[in-house]
Amino acid sequence: MAETIDAKMFFEVGVPVALQANKELAKSNGKTIVFDILGKGGGTWVVDFAKCESKAGKIDKPDLYVEINAQDFSDLMTGKLAGDAAAMGGKLRTNGNAQLLRIFGSMLVGARP
Repeated sequence: MAETIDAKMFFEVGVPVALQANKELAKSNGKTIVFDILGKGGGTWVVDFAKCESKAGKIDKPDLYVEINAQDFSDLMTGKLAGDAAAMGGKLRTNGNAQLLRIFGSMLVGARP
């Protein structure tokens, strides 16, 4: 696995590939997630299942809002940090339907840049 995951590359290259590969599931889900990756190498991205797209920016009232710092995000994506441990330890903060993270995660298998 990669030592670090670049959030911009992940959301602007890897996520669109994953959404397109899982188009039917994504469109049937029709939800939105805003990821706010804090700190150096971070940014804010909207994952829109209905449109099968991921783009930089924010929207009002996403179905799920996720906040994590850039290093913890990289550790999470490379397997150095478990999702449950991140959430329980306060490193991954959510507001909304957290079940969407499991659905999103299932679409990502094999789609990391």
